[in-house]
Amino acid sequence: MSTTQEPKSSEDRTLGSRLESNKKETKIFQMGMKINDVKKTNIYDRMFSRMRKFIPREKMAVLVSKSSEEILDWFYELGSEEKLPQSWQEFKEQFTQICVGISFRQLYKYRDETWSNYVKRLTEIAQYRKISEETVLQKLKKKKASTEIRLLIQSSDTSSKILTTRLEEWEDNFPNYSKTQDTQTTQSSPFTNQKKRV
Repeated sequence: MSTTQEPKSSEDRTLGSRLESNKKETKIFQMGMKINDVKKTNIYDRMFSRMRKFIPREKMAVLVSKSSEEILDWFYELGSEEKLPQSWQEFKEQFTQICVGISFRQLYKYRDETWSNYVKRLTEIAQYRKISEETVLQKLKKKKASTEIRLLIQSSDTSSKILTTRLEEWEDNFPNYSKTQDTQTTQSSPFTNQKKRV
């Protein structure tokens, strides 16, 4: 039984061709940028005004074609779920938020943070950025941790919710257990490590 695909609209073809060029073009936008640097998007506003009238999807494709793979994944995910913003202005705001955010790969556990809170934080950020739960669990498996924590992670490899519950139970039963046994918790929480200025 053969199936035929519906022909793509001209809008989809334009979007696809722009995204295909992503591999060849210089990546201007990536996660972890300063907000002033992200405002380079204003350059494209001026470019669009000088050229023919771009539809919002075409403008989005121009920006994303100059972005990192992580931002490209975010864009594809929104598109597949039909959640792309309808207006150019709304897209620019979301795009800016993604660019100034810390890359998911760089989200480390704070020195003073429990493992259960770390997993919750990762999960919440992943849900907001449309990152799969499988990616969250894979990231946790690669972290350096004590044998006990690693066993809990390995035994809860199907659900971050199950893992969080098991970690909370572990922390309740062993209140004196050091939160800093792992060797990669080199970040301090920005809210608990601030010094008062005199």
